[in-house]
Amino acid sequence: MTFHVYNKHGVIKRRRYTCSTCQRTYSNRQNLNRHVKYECGKPPSFKCQFCHKGFTQNHALKVHVFKSTEEGHYCYSCGRKYKYKKHLNRHVRYECGKAPSFLCPHCPKGFSRKQSLTFHVFSKHKDFKML
Repeated sequence: MTFHVYNKHGVIKRRRYTCSTCQRTYSNRQNLNRHVKYECGKPPSFKCQFCHKGFTQNHALKVHVFKSTEEGHYCYSCGRKYKYKKHLNRHVRYECGKAPSFLCPHCPKGFSRKQSLTFHVFSKHKDFKML
């Protein structure tokens, strides 16, 4: 039957396994069983020491840490990552843990740099002008 479907229609429709709780789908039953046992509706057991993001599997945490620490400079206070050290230094000096100096006149958002506020107003509040 599979040969016929592929030969005549060019596509083999593979069965998908759906989680009854969250509706995520998986290509095989083992992945669905792992999801139900360790992930679905469960709080993350593994936390990243840099950004505090949670993961339900240790392997996913290891992949995250490897990819995140490959290249870049981290703020140890808040976990933000910067490609260049000078950007990290600017963040630590002017932004991290400090109240925003530039407040949007159209919404409650605040920014530590005027350039960021200007970009925000032009991209999010197109009908308004900067005051």
